[in-house]
Order: sequence, then structure tokens, then C-alpha cells
Amino acid sequence: MVTISQSGETLDTMEALKRAKELGHEHTLSICNVRESAIPRASRFVFYTRAGAEIGVASTKAFTTQLVALFTLALAIAKARGRLDADAEADAIAQLRFVPGSVQHALNLEPQVQAWAERFARATHALFLGRGIHYPVALEGALKLKEISYIHAEAYPAGELKHGPLALVDADDAGGGDRAQRRAAREGEVEHAGSARAAASSTCSPTSTATSPRARACT
Repeated sequence: MVTISQSGETLDTMEALKRAKELGHEHTLSICNVRESAIPRASRFVFYTRAGAEIGVASTKAFTTQLVALFTLALAIAKARGRLDADAEADAIAQLRFVPGSVQHALNLEPQVQAWAERFARATHALFLGRGIHYPVALEGALKLKEISYIHAEAYPAGELKHGPLALVDADDAGGGDRAQRRAAREGEVEHAGSARAAASSTCSPTSTATSPRARACT
């Protein structure tokens, strides 16, 4: 059993671990950031993420290091079962070396992010969309927005945008999008515009009401 906790004190995770041990699960692994906290102490094995102290609620570094930990754990299990050859392992590890540069690139976007935030601050709802492996990242993004701004946010797989969530998107609210999409929204071509954007890329779509038939997404 693998438990994941930034603090190592998450109550529901701790209770699940206790229950698993009661049922006879001896192989327990804790992925945690805080050394010597409750969950690592109760686990047989520990994988410390070493992300540093959590300064704010939206601790993206904790989430990122947890992903890296799970990635490397998956590699180790695959290798132990003979399903990962040396070349594939080396390639996967090489890909991890790009993470610091990608993080720095994201940090360099701070001026743009501040400008976007001024527009999105007027929103009362937001939709986060992600395709494939990016869907869990969309879930995390929605969680962070709710925790920090108290703005209602939900996440969906990008391909499901037109199956309900699109009805929540409003064309008049703050957000990005291109002229063609805004024109399509004005003309009521909601499904076409939404599905085209969903097929093109992952997006987040702030919304203001659930009553408008118009749509607008932001990339």
C-alpha cells in the first residue's frame, strides 16, 4: 500500500493506512515531505520528497515532487518485474532532467500570470480542462484555485467539455480565446467552438454564470 501526504499527518490517509495494516498488508510505503511525521513512522518504507517547508496552501512544489516520486517508483517497479529495459530506463531518467528548466520557464511567466489574474479575478466560476495525463494536473489546478481564491472551480477531461460542462461557460466573463471563437459564441455555435478548442489544446475556462448559452475558453 502506498500513501501520499505532504505533511504526513493527513487524518483520512492515516486511517486508511491503519486499516490496511489491520487487514494484514505488511508492505506499506509512505511518500511524504515531512520527516518523522506520523504516516512515515507508521509505514514500513518511506520515500521523502524533500520539497522543503510548505509556505502556502497552494504548495505546487509538494505536488511536483510527489509526481516525480511516483514516476521513479513506477520505473523501479517496472524494472523489478522485467518490463523496463536499460535504454527505456535511461531515457525516462533523462526526461526528468528537463524538469528544473521547465519549472524555471513557468516561473518566468510571472508577469503574464499577474496580468491574467487581473482578468480572471472577476470570475465566480472556473473550468479546468486537461487531456490524457494532463487531466490530474487540471484537477490539481482547480483545487489550488478554490483553496486560494475561494472561486468555485471544477476540472474535466478535455474531451468531455461538450457533454455538459460547456453549458456553464459564459462568453462575457474574463478569459482568453480568439476572435473566431468569440464570434462563434455570439452566433450561438457553442458546441462547435467548445469542441474545437477542446480538440486543439488543454485549457482553463473561467465562467461567471451557469445560465448563458454562449461559450469562451482560455488557453
